[in-house]
Formats: sequence, C-alpha cells, structure tokens
Amino acid sequence: MTVRYTPTPAAVATFDKYRFMLSDTTIPMKEKWANDDDRKVVFEGLVPGRLYTVNVWTVSKEVTSQPLIRQDRLYPEAVTGINATYISDSEITLAWIKPKGDYDSFEVGIS
Repeated sequence: MTVRYTPTPAAVATFDKYRFMLSDTTIPMKEKWANDDDRKVVFEGLVPGRLYTVNVWTVSKEVTSQPLIRQDRLYPEAVTGINATYISDSEITLAWIKPKGDYDSFEVGIS
C-alpha cells in the first residue's frame, strides 16, 4: 500500500515529521521528515483483501497532533484455476484454487 500525502504548509504549522501507522500492529510504523520532498510512504507485506485503518500524525519534539484517520482495502488476489466440476441444464458447480488474503464472498459473472 502506498500512502501519498500533501504537505502541511509551513505558514500553518511548524513540526518535525509525519508519523504513519496501520491498524495491523505487526506492520512497523513509518516516519518522514516534514521537509522530505518524497511525499509517499510504502507499507509492504500486507494481506490482500484486508481493510486497513491508516493513522497519520504530525510530530513536534515527540508531541503528536490529533490523528488523521482513513481506511483502505487492498484488492484481493484473483481467483485462478477455475473449473466447472458439474454442469446440467439448470445448474453448474465451480471449483477454484483458493486465493491468498481476506474475503467473504466471490462474484461470478458470465462473459
């Protein structure tokens, strides 16, 4: 997941850095200096399909602001190896390789 952000204008607030944290505490927190020109933070090793809460703070001498909170869901991996295991005039049974990630339903379309 890549978080891109717009810097806070220096005329509005003075602080040292931005702090980024996901709701999954196993993913390390990231920090960027306020004057860093690279305005993106990349989180790796995330679970496809999972909903993540992203918290962002400004930090001044280790004092944090109120967090900005957003949510984003990674796209789940695609189904592969789909096969019809039974076909009749009114019914079809499908089987496929279980994709990695979090999901609670699958949508089947006709093309």
